[in-house]
Amino acid sequence: MPLTTPAEMTEQIRQFSDSLVPGAVPVWVSFDPSTSGTVDECYENVTEVVRNRGGRSLLGWTIWEWPGVLLEAISHAVWEGDDGELLDPTPKVDGEQSTVFVPDRNASDDGGVTLARHWPLSDWTEIAEYIEVCRKIGEAQQQYHPVYGGVPNEIWGPLLRRKEDLAAAINRKQTSKLANDRLFNGLALSESEALSRYSASPADIEASTALARHLASRSDFHSAFGTLIKTAELDSKRASEVRETFLQLFEACEDQEMVNDFRCQLAMRLY
Repeated sequence: MPLTTPAEMTEQIRQFSDSLVPGAVPVWVSFDPSTSGTVDECYENVTEVVRNRGGRSLLGWTIWEWPGVLLEAISHAVWEGDDGELLDPTPKVDGEQSTVFVPDRNASDDGGVTLARHWPLSDWTEIAEYIEVCRKIGEAQQQYHPVYGGVPNEIWGPLLRRKEDLAAAINRKQTSKLANDRLFNGLALSESEALSRYSASPADIEASTALARHLASRSDFHSAFGTLIKTAELDSKRASEVRETFLQLFEACEDQEMVNDFRCQLAMRLY
C-alpha cells in the first residue's frame, strides 16, 4: 500500500482530523535529523529527546495518505518545546521530512495497541473491505499482545493475505480508472458523430478510434475492441494507426482474457 505524507492540507484531512480529535487543528511537523531515533519507536524517541532537551511529549495522530484511496491515522508522539515548537524525532521508512500531525492533549499512553483509523477518499467496495480488514488486524494485535506471544499464524496469515489481495485489487482499479480517464483526452467527436462516420466508413481512423474510446468509457470493451479490429482488418497501415488506441484500451480493461484475445488479433493484422 503506497502510504505517504499528504502533499497538501486538504479539507478531507481537516474533516478526518476533527473526527479523530474534535476541534483539533492538523499541523505540519518537521522531522528532526539531529536525533538518533528509531523507526516505529516514537514514544521512546520522544522520551530520549525530553531527557536531553527538556520539553514534553505530545501525543496524537499522524496522518498518511494513499492518494485517491484513503487516509490513515496512526497514534503518534512528537516533542514539544517550552515555547510550543514541535519536532518529530522518529525517522520515516521512506525518508519523509515532515508529517501531518493531529495533537490530542487528552490522550495518554497505556502501553497497549491503539487501532489505526481510516477515512475513505473513494466509495469503492474494495476500499471499505480494506478498511474492515485493517480493523480486524488491529483488533487481533490488541487481543494477542506481543507479551502473550503475538497473533497466532492461523489468524495472522489469512488477514495479511486478504489485506494484500485487496490492496492489489485497489491498485488495479486505480490503474484502470486512470487509463479510462485518459481515453477522453483530445476526443473531438461525440459518440453519435463517431458512430455516423464509422458506419459510413470503418476506414475513418478518427471515427473508429473515437467510437472505440466512447464505448470503452462505459466499460463496453468487447464492442470497443471489435470496432478497432474491423478497421485494422482493412490493411496493416490502418492496423498501425489504431494500435495506440488499442494499447490504451488494453491498459483500461480489467478482463485479461479479453485483452489477450484481442492483443493476438491485433498482432496478426499488424504484420
